[in-house]
Parts: sequence; structure tokens; C-alpha cells
Amino acid sequence: MKRLNLFLIFILSIISLNVFGQGATCATADPFCTGTIYEFPAGINLGVAETGPDYGCLSSVLNPVWYYLLIDQPGNIVLDIHSNNGENIDYICWGPFTSLNNCGNLTSTNIVDCGNNVTNQEWCNIPNAQTGKYYILFFANNSNQATHIIFSQYNIGQLGAGNTNCSTCACYFDNITYSVNPCNSSTNLYSINGNILFHFDGTPLTTGNLTITESSSGGTISFSAPFISPQTYNFINLPSDGLQHTLTATFTDAPDNVYIVTYTAPDTCHICTINAGNSIQVCGLTATLNAIENIGDVNTHWVQLSGITFDSINSPTSTATASVYGTYNLIWQIMNNLGLTCTDTITVEFIDPALCTSVIENNTQNLITVFPNPSVNGSSKIKYSSNIYDKFSIKIINIQGIEVFRKSISKNTASIEIQIDTSGLINGYYLVEINDGQKIIRKSFVVQNIF
Repeated sequence: MKRLNLFLIFILSIISLNVFGQGATCATADPFCTGTIYEFPAGINLGVAETGPDYGCLSSVLNPVWYYLLIDQPGNIVLDIHSNNGENIDYICWGPFTSLNNCGNLTSTNIVDCGNNVTNQEWCNIPNAQTGKYYILFFANNSNQATHIIFSQYNIGQLGAGNTNCSTCACYFDNITYSVNPCNSSTNLYSINGNILFHFDGTPLTTGNLTITESSSGGTISFSAPFISPQTYNFINLPSDGLQHTLTATFTDAPDNVYIVTYTAPDTCHICTINAGNSIQVCGLTATLNAIENIGDVNTHWVQLSGITFDSINSPTSTATASVYGTYNLIWQIMNNLGLTCTDTITVEFIDPALCTSVIENNTQNLITVFPNPSVNGSSKIKYSSNIYDKFSIKIINIQGIEVFRKSISKNTASIEIQIDTSGLINGYYLVEINDGQKIIRKSFVVQNIF
């Protein structure tokens, strides 16, 4: 029976240590995490706290419990500290410190806040906490009565609030250096290399991986423990595009610790030779395209576009058919023999035949210029040039063939400009018609007012 009793006492002592297993000394302090509500039985008959620290407003320090805060986002930290049954809980907080190894510096000058109210409610205020700084928090159950200690951050999400780094690793990234190598003209590829610099406060990580990820390729390089700074990395065969990309480093077993740098890739140095042909004006809804296909080009095709169908989308001379009259930007895309994808764009204007009887022919004479075209601000100018010095008439006709403007003008110079008010016209296609008594000249233009 005596052996059994001793065995039971031994088991109960183990259970007691597990129940009151929060950090019992400064050196074994547990991390505090923003967003977590901590609740645990306060110790009873566990003795007084260690000597050395200045306990400030606390006249007694029974049944000690220690935590530390590692600041992530800077700002104010307000901790709600209370018991579950009205018993008094006292606390004191020291800081800020640059590392966790500061148990010998818990002096009066480093006290941030201290509370010994006779009620069961305490508030710990840490003003203007800065990223990477440590604070050490101490609780005492000076009543030595059964109770639970409950505490959490009260001001989460409020204006000016900070938060803590919840990682169990006191590990920090200092920098990611990088060297961007020039674009290789034969492949259009580049490489980037450099070092990841980091340090640990206290015990280094011995598990997981250190990773660095390059955003343009999505490639990741992993390094296993032991982690020794600086760690060299090298990314190769990245496509040159002249854009900004990022390098992101983290420890897989401390995912809250992330470090990101931005760099600019070299510009493309091997440009595709591609030619979508000439822009086209056609009367009607079909146009024969005239792109040029080079030797070695593969995956050649016109890019699908709403409102346009191609009779042979992979052919450089495909016929394009529009569903409605208008102007379309058609894209010819190829992949060259180096694997580079390139595009070129042409404009195709499909004009209602009722409006373009002489438009195509007369456009080449360059006798009429409409600018801006499209008309976007409620007005355009029409410039008419000819060797006829006499009166002439100018008309504007809409897509239904209805005359919406007419004016007679005397011309005594080689060219003349006429201001046209388009603010009252419905957006769409129109035809300018000039009759100088010897010929009729037509020019299409677009009204596209945006006010």
C-alpha cells in the first residue's frame, strides 16, 4: 500500500506540472499570440518568483507565470487580463528589448506597465510597440486561491493597434540581395542570383526548410537545416520582359516570417519578326487579311475576337467577317523558332456599302481630312484641299443615308478648314460629302463622344 501511495503521489505531481505548465521562469517564458484567448489554472502553492527582476508595483510575487510578446505590426497593444471567479490577478510588463535574452534587464527603468488592483480585472497597456521588439509579461496569483488566468489582446483591429508575431521561432530576415544578369540575345532568357541574410534570437530553427520563390516563373528553391546565413540562391532561364517581379523568402516552420524584395527584369533582347500586314478599309462585312508568315514560325493564328469570324484562323490570308459594321483591331500571333510568342495588330474598318461608294477611291486622293477622327469631344475639323476656287457644299450623312448637316462655303485658298459641331450627333459612322461643282468627294468618319 505504501508503494502504491508513493506511485500515486508521483503521478499526481506529473499531472500538476502539466496543468500549471506555463513558463515558470523568465528563461522559459511562453510566446503570446495576437488573436488567441489564453485561459489556464493559476498556480497554487508554487512559491515565489525568481529574484533579480524589479517587480515594480507588486509587493508579492506568488505562483509566477511568464510570457513574452514579439511585435510584428507596430502600434499600441492593450491586454485584457482577468480571472474567472473574482480572484485578484497581478501583472507587470517590461520592455522594449531587442532580443528575448534580457531576463537580466528587468529593471525599474524598463517597466512598461504594472497592475495590482484588488478587483479581478487588469489592463496592460504597451504604447507604440515597434516591429521586432520584445516585451516580457509576468503574472502572479498572490491570493494563492484557485482561479483561472484569462488574457488576450483587447484592441485587435482598432485604429493604431499593433499585433504580435505568433511564430514559435525568433527568426528574422535581414535582406535578400540580388544581381540581375543581362538578357541572353539568343534565348531571351536571364538569371538572377544573390544571398538570403537572416538571424535567430536564441535557438535556431532545426526543422523545415528555408525557401525563396521568384514570382515570374513561380519557381522555388528550398534549403534544409542547418540554416546558415548568408544562403546563396540562383534562378536561371527566366524570360526577359522588362517588368517588375518579386523574390519571397520564408521558413516553412515559421510561416509568419516572410521577406519580399522587388526587382526589374531586363528588357526583351530578342524581338520577334512579325508582320500582320496593312490596315484595311473595306465596303461590306468581309475582308481578306494579308499577314506575313516567316520560316520557322509555328502556332500562327489570328486571335479570336468578339464580332469577327475567320474562315481559316491559322492562315495569314484568312478572310475575316464582321457581324456589324465598324472598326476592329485584329491580332496576328506567332511563336518563333526560339519559343518566343509575339503579336502584331492591324485595324480593319468594315463600312456599309451605302456609305462608301467612293470613299476608298477618294481616300487615296487625300483631298479631305477629318480630325480628330473619331470625334470624341463634340467637334471635329474638316480640311478640304483642291485647286478649285469657288463655292462648294458640304454635307454629313448618317449610316441610314439621312443628311444631318449641310453648309455652303466660299473657297478662295488652296485649302480650307471647317469646324463641325458633332455634340448633337449620335455616336456611329458618318460620311462627309463635298461637292465643288466638278466632282463629289466622300470621306467616312466616326463620332464617339464620351461626355
